[in-house]
Amino acid sequence: DAADVVDSLVRAAGASSASMQELYEGLVNVGTSANLFGMNSKDTIAALAVLAENGIKGAEAGTKLNSMLTQMSSTAAQGAWDELGLSMYDAAGNVKDFDTIIGELDAAFADLTMEDQIRLAQDLGGAYGKGALLALLNADGIGAMTGAMDKSASVLEVADARMRGWEGANEALQGSIETLQINALTPLLENVLTPIVQELTNVVNSVTEWVEQNP
Repeated sequence: DAADVVDSLVRAAGASSASMQELYEGLVNVGTSANLFGMNSKDTIAALAVLAENGIKGAEAGTKLNSMLTQMSSTAAQGAWDELGLSMYDAAGNVKDFDTIIGELDAAFADLTMEDQIRLAQDLGGAYGKGALLALLNADGIGAMTGAMDKSASVLEVADARMRGWEGANEALQGSIETLQINALTPLLENVLTPIVQELTNVVNSVTEWVEQNP
């Protein structure tokens, strides 16, 4: 799945204020929990991009999202789910689609007072993950971000653009030089120059020995 992951990273970097490095750092910290939540790499990266738009970037974004997911699925959050009349799971006991969960929470929060919103966000997201939950609710989930990612340049398009002009020409030159070193210069060094240097070393040593014998 590496190609799809990299493509999602590139597209999310193009659709948000986060860099690929920041998204990658976040993905490292939340990947396992997101997978258990049934989130694929694209949705997870989109969630990290949403957090980036709310000032939560890099490893911190991954840690906050991980904390939120862990808290939401814990028994400590069950009272909040019951109060809202919602559940993370469908009738078959499977975890609902992540964007569906956020959408249902967003709709339920709309009818609450600010005091209750803050309290329930704390119960559902935990002290550390609350910020991630509020950011996702504020963005109405990840749907808009995934849509923006679909319209953003793909990894192949970005690579093609970078290979044009000076940067591409310079990279091509470096590749040609490396090929020359492998195919021509390396055999020259090993088969021609190295024996010459070895022979010169013998000559110098012989001269040195003669000078020592004939000061």
